Amino acid sequence: MIYSKNRSVVLFNFFEKYLKYFTNDLPILKEIFFIYEQQEHISSNELEIMFNLDENFLIEYLDYHIEKNKSKNYGGYDFLWKTENNFNHINKILTHIINKYELLYLANSINIFKSKKYGKNICKFFENYLKENINNKNQIIVTMNIIHQEQGDERFLHFIKILLSWNCKEEIMLEIEYHKLHHVSHNFSTFEMQQLNLLENIKKNIEKDYLFEYANYYKHIKTLLTDTKVRKENSELLDYYSVKCYTNLESYYKS
Repeated sequence: MIYSKNRSVVLFNFFEKYLKYFTNDLPILKEIFFIYEQQEHISSNELEIMFNLDENFLIEYLDYHIEKNKSKNYGGYDFLWKTENNFNHINKILTHIINKYELLYLANSINIFKSKKYGKNICKFFENYLKENINNKNQIIVTMNIIHQEQGDERFLHFIKILLSWNCKEEIMLEIEYHKLHHVSHNFSTFEMQQLNLLENIKKNIEKDYLFEYANYYKHIKTLLTDTKVRKENSELLDYYSVKCYTNLESYYKS
């Protein structure tokens, strides 16, 4: 059932029921898909259907969300990671995002690199992609940022070690962003402690095997460590006063 009211189109199970009638007219089908998405939660199955019909659709889909700075894909992208056969398509998607948006990375809009079930395949893809682009500064910087935001400190450190073992240019290593976005569920001092642990591990790894080749990079990491220690001290004060303020307000409203 479809009806229009004040230019607002509402679709009830339209996409699932009538998809087969539009498979030979992709432009209309895509238009229907984006209208449908405005009203309903898009499932992983529906995205997979569109991907199988047109491998370039995901590029259009991600462009749409990045430009509008929103995401309504609640189903996830597991279908992309089931097999390594899709790596070429994912490579094309990531390269497109990096080239079009330069160093922009919107974590809330690009979440294709998340999958609890196929984490190993994601890791393998990133390794292949980084190796293919080892001398491409933009590709390395943005990809490492995505790894850090989506995969966490442990996986990020893993790939820092790999880049060092591949003799990645020092000028590229110096441009990588090491400060992860703060998560609202963490207090500030805990977050900075995690940053300190990450940087300490990187520093130790350089000291062990790469001190001569990466002397400037080593100095850079030491400087980041010093700055992070200062932020941690300030964060501890901020956390203390935040808790104290909350406690005082709570007591006030209870009295």
